[in-house]
Amino acid sequence: MSSVAMSIATYGEMIYGDLADPGSLNKWLTSNHGYASGDLIVWAAIDALGGPVFFNSSVTTLSTSQLGQLVGDCQPVIANVRNGTHWVLVTGATSDPNVWYVNDPGFSQDTYQYSTMLRFIVYKIGAAIKPPRRNDHQEQQHSIPHRLASEDHQPEPSLLAQAARVA
Repeated sequence: MSSVAMSIATYGEMIYGDLADPGSLNKWLTSNHGYASGDLIVWAAIDALGGPVFFNSSVTTLSTSQLGQLVGDCQPVIANVRNGTHWVLVTGATSDPNVWYVNDPGFSQDTYQYSTMLRFIVYKIGAAIKPPRRNDHQEQQHSIPHRLASEDHQPEPSLLAQAARVA
């Protein structure tokens, strides 16, 4: 959950009027059906915050080139490490394709080997376009399809790592 908080804080997500942090995200998730079976995060729950970070997929495999492309494009990727017991935010590649920089909210470790990453949660960045509010005088409901503009809200890659380390 802390890795998700780091991800959304990087993109300026506000919760209860303040920049997202693990405490405020935990409170919001608890109040908004963001946990299953008591303590398992529902990865897509943050979509209800309205963006700009949205759940994309949960996958058991990403090639190192796919991971590099996502991280290079500043798409948040959270990796399951430590034999499936812990989650970290992947922040960059090293010169060794089997070693990746991470923000680890629970341990003093800033890299993990790719071979120890068992599962990946991938988020996408975009601006949600919400449908206009319906006016009682309107006879037709208008809706604007939800779309993502991936070119919006793209910080520099180094900002993703810096902001996540602050959270």
